[in-house]
Amino acid sequence: MEDILLKIKGIKAKAGSSEIFKRTLPKPNGLNTVAFLEKAVDKMGISSSEIMKIAQDLYESGYISYPRTESTMYADDFEFDDVLEELT
Repeated sequence: MEDILLKIKGIKAKAGSSEIFKRTLPKPNGLNTVAFLEKAVDKMGISSSEIMKIAQDLYESGYISYPRTESTMYADDFEFDDVLEELT
């Protein structure tokens, strides 16, 4: 870290303009167990058994829904905002 600080210490910088914008993303599709494991193993680089242990711990702590499911659909009336508000 110190070598990076030494390299940038003498650099003069000028702030430019910035814009604030809002972007709305579509709701994510639910993942079945196999798709969840494939994505998690690819992104995290740990074994599927370790990922399922982490998912189970998160579920038991109330942070996520049950991780072992074959459903990839949310009900049309599922209230994502309510869930996210409860989690925060």
